[in-house]
Amino acid sequence: MNGKIIMIALCGLTLSATACKSAKEMGEDAAKNKLDFAQGAADVLQKQGGTLGETVGKGATDLVKGIGTGVKDSAHPPIEIKNTGPLKAAGLTIHSAVQEGDGLEDRTVNAYIGFSRPFTGRLKMRLLDEKGVEIGNAVAPFTDQPGTKADNIRFSFDSSVRLSKVSYGEISIIPPTPFKLSLDLEPMGLQTGRILEKDGMPFTVIPYLIFNKSWKGTLQLRAYDGAGLELERSAIDVNKDADSSESVSFTFSNIKPLQVSKYELFGLPAKKGR
Repeated sequence: MNGKIIMIALCGLTLSATACKSAKEMGEDAAKNKLDFAQGAADVLQKQGGTLGETVGKGATDLVKGIGTGVKDSAHPPIEIKNTGPLKAAGLTIHSAVQEGDGLEDRTVNAYIGFSRPFTGRLKMRLLDEKGVEIGNAVAPFTDQPGTKADNIRFSFDSSVRLSKVSYGEISIIPPTPFKLSLDLEPMGLQTGRILEKDGMPFTVIPYLIFNKSWKGTLQLRAYDGAGLELERSAIDVNKDADSSESVSFTFSNIKPLQVSKYELFGLPAKKGR
């Protein structure tokens, strides 16, 4: 009985001491625990040889920002990108691909890509294991590159993807979404140039339109899925002189770009007297 009383008293003293600690002291304790964890990992890796342990040891202090950051560079080395022939043919060169992010839920891969000529569109990355089995894929935001430069293209993967299992990756070009004029617009002297997309919710489709004839009325862009079913419409009013051109914006609020398999532009001329 006396033993139980002593144990209860000791527990009470322990809890009281913890409760009396200031926020600063508790923060210092938390930081020390993280540093001890990282340094312990570094010591083990150092004993197993190589610079791997050094990398983690040097990263130990960075773990205050989020546990896992210090060991991330060692646990997830740069990702090798294979089968780049089609990319090179399109003027793209993959300089590097590495994991980014501090938290354990972050599954972002940053690819540094050179563009030797203009490129407009989307890129897709597949991650594969040592047997060549896909373990995840992601599509980067729409990019519009003028050429003769390099840029960082980020691919955000689902949190379930385990980057530690990745053996290599592949990057491919997604074909542009078809954009056509309806039959009623073809005789009206309207032509299209390049088509851009601006990601977000809502997202925007921005075609460059050439008006060979004067035209006044409403232009309506319709988006369709792979089965040919209409997803959403967006309309704008225009009043253009002959031999003019303009980039116009159509906004879609209820769908995402990757849901769309084709766009079709319709025209409704203004009624006489308007």
